[in-house]
Amino acid sequence: PRCPVPALSGEYLDYRISLRARPQEPVLSSDRRSDNQRLLAEVVRPYSQPDNIMTTNNHLPKPPDYPEYEFRPFRLEDSPAILRTMIDIDVHDDRNWAGTLADYEKEFEDPDVNVETDTLGAFTADGQVAAMSWLYAPPEPGDYYLAFLWNHFHPDHRATGVADYIMEWSEARGRQILAQRSPDLPHWLRIGSMATNTYRKELISRHGFEPVRYFFEMRRDLSDPIAD
Repeated sequence: PRCPVPALSGEYLDYRISLRARPQEPVLSSDRRSDNQRLLAEVVRPYSQPDNIMTTNNHLPKPPDYPEYEFRPFRLEDSPAILRTMIDIDVHDDRNWAGTLADYEKEFEDPDVNVETDTLGAFTADGQVAAMSWLYAPPEPGDYYLAFLWNHFHPDHRATGVADYIMEWSEARGRQILAQRSPDLPHWLRIGSMATNTYRKELISRHGFEPVRYFFEMRRDLSDPIAD
């Protein structure tokens, strides 16, 4: 799914790294539409760390020496394995992101994604996807240029160090892509997590991302009287 906000069943966090610091004060914005609509709150903070300034000298890290995994770009025939891993993650993490086989097959048709250079999977000998990264970096900006890290990690392989490598690779590849964009607008690396997913939040934070946007699903029973 392209830069997905998943089917929500709780609070969803949007994490970002800014690659172009701009001298500005934190900005708080909110959008309250109705009691059963989404509440969106976003805090954007400027960054000034030298390693967050965009350059063209961002090299991709080499795969770790893990003989039990093969690291390679995805192919269309991997779509069933991607779906199986996403279903396993959904069950383990109590979420609802998996989608359908057709969803993943369609992603290979996206003209804005070079599957050979912008995707990476860690595969076991039996073809299971242990970890994955798929970068979405639309060439046309909105208010900024974006590289969205669609990274996911099978629950059976989270203690191996593979997830850290996938995070490092995807950030480095995102930086390479954004280095080719115009310098006139901010550049953002972006990734998301459900608020209840402690493992994913800790992993993302360990790699320098900070939460800047919060999505909530809010409902009310229409048979209840409206409070004064």
